[in-house]
Amino acid sequence: MKPTLQLKMGQHLTMTPQLQQAIRLLQLSSVDLLTEIENILTENPLLERNDDHDTVQSAQIMLWEKWGKQTSTSKQGWQEDEGEHEPYQKAREMNLKEYLTWQMELAHFTQNDQTIATSIIDAINDEGFLELELSDLHSSINQLIAPPISIPEIESVLQCIQQFDPLGVGSRTLKECLLIQVKALALNQSIDSLLAAKLTLLITEFLPLLAKQNLVVLKKKLNLKHAELKVVIDKLKTLYPKPGLLIGTKTAEYIIPDLIAFKQADNWLVELNPESTPKIQLNSSYIAYIKHAKKPEEVASLKNRAQEAKWFLKSLETRHDTLLKVAKCIVSKQIGFLELGEEALKPMILQDIAGEVHLHESTVSRITTQKFIHTPRGTFELKYFFSTLLISEDGQDFSATAIKAMIKKAIQEEALNKPFSDSYLAEKLNQLGVPVARRTVSKYREQLGIPASNERKRLI
Repeated sequence: MKPTLQLKMGQHLTMTPQLQQAIRLLQLSSVDLLTEIENILTENPLLERNDDHDTVQSAQIMLWEKWGKQTSTSKQGWQEDEGEHEPYQKAREMNLKEYLTWQMELAHFTQNDQTIATSIIDAINDEGFLELELSDLHSSINQLIAPPISIPEIESVLQCIQQFDPLGVGSRTLKECLLIQVKALALNQSIDSLLAAKLTLLITEFLPLLAKQNLVVLKKKLNLKHAELKVVIDKLKTLYPKPGLLIGTKTAEYIIPDLIAFKQADNWLVELNPESTPKIQLNSSYIAYIKHAKKPEEVASLKNRAQEAKWFLKSLETRHDTLLKVAKCIVSKQIGFLELGEEALKPMILQDIAGEVHLHESTVSRITTQKFIHTPRGTFELKYFFSTLLISEDGQDFSATAIKAMIKKAIQEEALNKPFSDSYLAEKLNQLGVPVARRTVSKYREQLGIPASNERKRLI
């Protein structure tokens, strides 16, 4: 019995292989679609690429002009960003273990010490911390070499590795990692002895006080004035709490957008991205061969292949047409977002789009999942534009995403020493006509990954 698709009560649509294929293609992301096309080209000789060089090159130029140059920013130190750090550019081609092994081979270790170092490096995680106890390393290493080595010998090799680049790698705790870096700064005379001493005391004894922003007690404990404490904390922020992340950061996963939205004159236009929609066509040579084939079984086989190829091309065309139609409808409803940003994002549900483009909600759901559109404001999954609805007393509509953007913007503009409470944010939003309760603000703030006001307070 063939699978069927429920339409209305009492009606069913037979799910033919062609329909199943069309539905499956709707669900594929651009990356999966490229894989599917590669597979079909391998399996069916009656399909071939239609990669006209000039067409591809002009399409790439068009994309460059519409997208514009993309810029990125990078952070340093305590912010734990995986951005660019100039001293570590050479290490980008290696992962952390490869980079440490390369340094080990230059360190002129003895054969035993090299065995110890290899075991230590294997036990260092991506953040740069040693995950095993020295006693566990001791047991495993003594199974590899003879005569047996002692734990102090392992400790000695570990201390050498901790001086490798990046400094502090192989540490067992955050304190140990930061103290190694402070000691190196002092030895290099990058900081004076007094600052080194205060940093050492802060790291060793008082990091919990700093985490709680208890600066009054911290000043007393360190015997520092407010300005002096600020110097110590600022220097602490230049250290790397996870040194391993500086080396061999994971290759960025680049999203290939399926669509491009851009403004031309006063109109917003949407086009398929030619980079994500490779051109394929029937192989004219094979089609011509069918007419001259003499063996009946050969003719039948080629005709079946030709029919399969035509079905695939038709399913591919249906996918592109449906995707473009849905994307154009979404863009037409979200022009406010494109021109003004998240705060102008309108509430929208699947039914709003399905009704206008005359598709079932399940089809809209399929075609908007893992499909991305590039806009002047960035690249977004089509699902992003759907959000729940809140209605104010005067009948104005607000989307949950827009409200989150308002909360985020307000928090970004708050004074660091007097952050806004959730109650205050709710009150301000209500004054702007946005109907939101304090618990809703709390929920949205948590979803944004923003700490509570007492954790955001900064006196320095």
